[in-house]
Amino acid sequence: MNKWFLIFLSLIFQFSIAQVLFEGQVKDRKTNQIVPFASVQYGEKYFTECDADGMFRFKIPRGKKTLIISSVGYHKLTKEINLNKSKTSVFYLDPSQNMLSETVLEEQLEGERAKQSIYRLKTIEGTTLNSGKKNDVILIKNTHYNSATNSSRQVFAQVPGLNIWESDQAGLQLEIGARGLSPQRTSNFNTRQNGYDISADAIGYPESYYTPPTHAVEKIQLIRGAASLQYGPQFGGMLNFQLKKGNPNKKAEISVQQNIGSFGLFSTYLGVGGQIGKMNYYTFGQWKTSKGWRPNSSLDSWNFFGGMEWNLSEKSSLKFEYTKLYYTAQQPGGLTDLQFEDNPSQSNRTGNWFQVDWNVFALRFEHRFSTATQMSSQFFGLLAKRNALGYLQNISWSESQFTTNRDLILSDFRNFGNETKLIHRYEIGKSSAALLAGVRYYQGFTEKNQGFGPSGVKQEFELFEKNKNSGSFYEFPSKNIAVFAENMIPLNTRWNITPGIRYEYIHTQAKGFNQVIDPNNGNVVKQFGAKNLKRGVLLYGLGVTYFGNENAEWYANFSKNYRGINFNDLYENNYNLVIDSNLKDESGFTVDIGYRGRFNERFQFDASVFYLDYSDRIGFLQKYYPENHPKQYQSYRFKTNISDSRTFGFDSYLSYEVLSMENQEAIGLRVFNNFTWQYGQYLASQEESIDGKKIELVPNINWKIGGLLTYKNWSTSLVYSYTGEQFSDAQNSKVSDNRALTGLIPSYHIVDWNMKYQTKNQWIFSSGVNNVLNSRYFTRRASGYPGPGIIPASPRNFYFSIEKTF
Repeated sequence: MNKWFLIFLSLIFQFSIAQVLFEGQVKDRKTNQIVPFASVQYGEKYFTECDADGMFRFKIPRGKKTLIISSVGYHKLTKEINLNKSKTSVFYLDPSQNMLSETVLEEQLEGERAKQSIYRLKTIEGTTLNSGKKNDVILIKNTHYNSATNSSRQVFAQVPGLNIWESDQAGLQLEIGARGLSPQRTSNFNTRQNGYDISADAIGYPESYYTPPTHAVEKIQLIRGAASLQYGPQFGGMLNFQLKKGNPNKKAEISVQQNIGSFGLFSTYLGVGGQIGKMNYYTFGQWKTSKGWRPNSSLDSWNFFGGMEWNLSEKSSLKFEYTKLYYTAQQPGGLTDLQFEDNPSQSNRTGNWFQVDWNVFALRFEHRFSTATQMSSQFFGLLAKRNALGYLQNISWSESQFTTNRDLILSDFRNFGNETKLIHRYEIGKSSAALLAGVRYYQGFTEKNQGFGPSGVKQEFELFEKNKNSGSFYEFPSKNIAVFAENMIPLNTRWNITPGIRYEYIHTQAKGFNQVIDPNNGNVVKQFGAKNLKRGVLLYGLGVTYFGNENAEWYANFSKNYRGINFNDLYENNYNLVIDSNLKDESGFTVDIGYRGRFNERFQFDASVFYLDYSDRIGFLQKYYPENHPKQYQSYRFKTNISDSRTFGFDSYLSYEVLSMENQEAIGLRVFNNFTWQYGQYLASQEESIDGKKIELVPNINWKIGGLLTYKNWSTSLVYSYTGEQFSDAQNSKVSDNRALTGLIPSYHIVDWNMKYQTKNQWIFSSGVNNVLNSRYFTRRASGYPGPGIIPASPRNFYFSIEKTF
């Protein structure tokens, strides 16, 4: 026994002294930067992966073997290594030629983020593939804007082509559209927070009643219509609010912001975040109140967010988030054209109220299988209520004429879903490629109850059961299953193509009843209704990138789009609106061709042309009741598939650093020019009244120009905005009727000024003036809440903000 034991010890000893320690670090030969997570193979049996610092380590036998190091975006390194003793070396990888321009651009981008307020997405970010897509990223910390009201006109000032409605006085709801798509609650975008849906019902009712407070946002990502293959078929594209994370270098960091402004605006923001062990967390709370600039327009809002992320291992993480928004707002109602001209600040409604209770949940799991393969799986859900109370009848009538109770809509939204994506990077020869594949499941359920609420002016969201002259109750279940894939393929050292495909299964239902008055005898009649729509939709697209040099690239994309009718298209009780019972889904495609990049470190640009093809477009026609109809007014808006349409145009963004902003002790100056020209027209319509007419909500000119001046701890900005005139209806009515539902939206000019000062101990003082010239203007004519009629935009107003981080 002792003999064999000694032999065993001898073998262990010989084996141990035959092994050596081999350590190395991998770097980029061109930039000398670390290359993290590279794959390393030594001989045929030994494999490992570099850590975040580019380091690897082997304990291996002495001898001569082949070392292979590879990483996406670099040429593979193959080298013979003869080890007789422990060794530490640095190995350099050469960027692959087809990725050189992209790599240089993105390395420059990392440095530019400290200065720029807008830039573009990387080709691959996490489990998203952005090659060839028209996109913009707004870095909030570098953006001058009115933080007290989340002014969307200022936050999105450097994004070309956006048409913005300004009917929300305190920034609680974002309303943006583009290329002739309605801005109403951003319903033509797939709206997300940290990558998951936050709209009421992504299939049945894609309107967003919640927008994160900008102070909690790190960046805003916007991808135009080519986003349909990855994010869903919306014509507008994808809009994502990426919230802040906790400071990884502190266990607790506290940020406090206090805002005051004109018209009784007051808000408090408190954010707390940090890193405790393997858990990163961030939470915020915000309270906001305002009396409003018009009578009957007060609001109170409470917003809370809590997020925690655990690093389960070096390769896996788990994140949980919860968001709550609760607010009530009194709405002063719309105005006629004559009322607006006389006094835009007036209100003829005292009993209009709006209430939102929004609860969003999300659970995200991420895992990195290797340097080349990564996956994410995100579960999300929504429990929400949206209640609207008020008088929607003819706005030319005073409230004293009403003898009935107020109109009340109670809406409950319950939905959940999962989106799982996997991205794999690989090489074709010596060139880098990437494949993205994913699946999405979504289940929505909405209840909508509409009828008479209590009379008077109080905030009481309860149906008046004793008076049932009209009313409705409907359930709207919906289901969506989608599978999708995109593949970035290098053709040579300069060209990449990214073909993609997506299949959507959509199931939309409606079941319930309407109570209406029989015009023949005045009796109440209950009309039951049900619809069950199932369809499968195949979408496809292609993105193309050409690297002209190391500082710029050409990009182009084609993408099919689709928009299913939602439940507001199926049934809605509104005195001003009648819905076509034969509505059908909309379809079409988008095309972008552009050139973007930078010349030296001071000049940044992105210029492109676009084309939007829209078939079976749903819109509104002005119709008239017969003379013997019991309604108290004659006209109404008829919602139907009015026509095919085409929108095309040119947009550009230019930014130039006139005076370098690198030296804080000297004056720095950056200016930007954001210009869009577009034209939209209805084609092949069976309605003679709109065939060949211009598309509504398409201002021909959308132009913003501004500058940022810095000196030491001071900075100030001035932005001029011009939006051309636009029609509010498909029939291109120039003169409004007595309810102001149709007619021109005149052009308007706005100037905004902001200033910021940061002390040595990190106190930040901000102030500014919105609408410096006190322009009188409006951006929309509403047919329902908060109207109907003209919704005036705010006059000149001021704000002051104090912020401190501890």
